[in-house]
Amino acid sequence: MTSDDVPTPICSAKACRAPAAWRLSWNNPRLHTAERRKTWLACDAHRQTLTEFLDSRGFLREVTPQESPAAHASLTTSATWVGALARIELTVTDADTAQAIGSGDVPVLGTPRVLALVEAATVAATTRKLAPGTTTVGTRIELEHTVATPIGRTVTAEARLTEAEGRRLRFAVSVHDGTVVVAEGTVDRVLVDRKRFLAKVTGSG
Repeated sequence: MTSDDVPTPICSAKACRAPAAWRLSWNNPRLHTAERRKTWLACDAHRQTLTEFLDSRGFLREVTPQESPAAHASLTTSATWVGALARIELTVTDADTAQAIGSGDVPVLGTPRVLALVEAATVAATTRKLAPGTTTVGTRIELEHTVATPIGRTVTAEARLTEAEGRRLRFAVSVHDGTVVVAEGTVDRVLVDRKRFLAKVTGSG
């Protein structure tokens, strides 16, 4: 998808056809549940009047910048990404053990380290496909860690992209010690704008 394929959002003010620059999230507590959000769009010229209208009624919840069509397009995956593959090797050291991490008291590869390893593989699988300024963040992991790995052994984590829809990505992941399957499962990630994500997390946006 290119930016030319994405329609330009228009200001919600009556008779205004200017491109929207702001998103006004609102909620009418008499009609909507606390979690529900409705959205008006505003151009720079109408931001204040629309904001004041909603705020005076106690409806306004949040005002945020409206992303451009190009930014929207960059936050969309492609079916052509499916099949993307990456592998990462790790030779188990003392620092990787359950004993060292605190997830157990035995000197074998810890499950949290296995989780981190397969997530790193999912990142590597799509890193070259992402538009500048975008990244992916993990949202869900299902993993069965069934075989213990002692210090000194080398394991290989593999991540293969199996689904790509909208901003959502799903990977099949596994960890092998030679021909032995140490762990396997799935990892879900979502495509985000890096700056907007960090601004939201830190409260600066």
